[in-house]
Amino acid sequence: MKKNTAIIALLLAVVLVVSFSACKGSENNPSNSPSSSQNPDQTGKSPTTTTTITPRPTIDPSAIDQETPENPMIMSIDSAEAKVGEKITLTVSLDNSAKWTWCSFEFTINFDPAKLKMISATTTDLTKDMYAAINPNYAEGKGKIVCAAGNELTGDGAICTIEFEALATGTSDITLTDALMFRFVTSGEATTTMPIKLTIVNSKITIG
Repeated sequence: MKKNTAIIALLLAVVLVVSFSACKGSENNPSNSPSSSQNPDQTGKSPTTTTTITPRPTIDPSAIDQETPENPMIMSIDSAEAKVGEKITLTVSLDNSAKWTWCSFEFTINFDPAKLKMISATTTDLTKDMYAAINPNYAEGKGKIVCAAGNELTGDGAICTIEFEALATGTSDITLTDALMFRFVTSGEATTTMPIKLTIVNSKITIG
């Protein structure tokens, strides 16, 4: 257990460094981003904010879990309808996952910032004991969600809920990108993590 906890803590730490570097943070408080720096403006105007983007690591396709069944794990998100000013809660769920265990997941949720504002993201009964990091980038319509556990989990169901506010009429696609699931793999005395193949099901929100 201590070995698994140390490995997943390291995995989460690496992912968080990438996640925080890739997101500017809240538009209301951009200086909170770990990769942001303030540049003095000699004209007396408010200082500008610059952000250094660290590229996310690339997963080698040959390292993807080859033991995954032909029918891969499915990660999906709800569709919804709403009126301007209303709040909408979408659920990210796993299906076809009961055949194996998993220990962490991450994804970026993308939406139209002219039509939606991301308010919050929370874990569920299935993932409530996981270490969670949620980094919304309001201006660009993205939210990075990372969750990791020190033990193995299993089972289908909701893994995350995301709340939006409807800002304007129209339709916003809701897509999950950079989605990854990991499981523990033990070989002799060594324990590491292995990516699991995923099928992603995206959605949309229609605002009337």
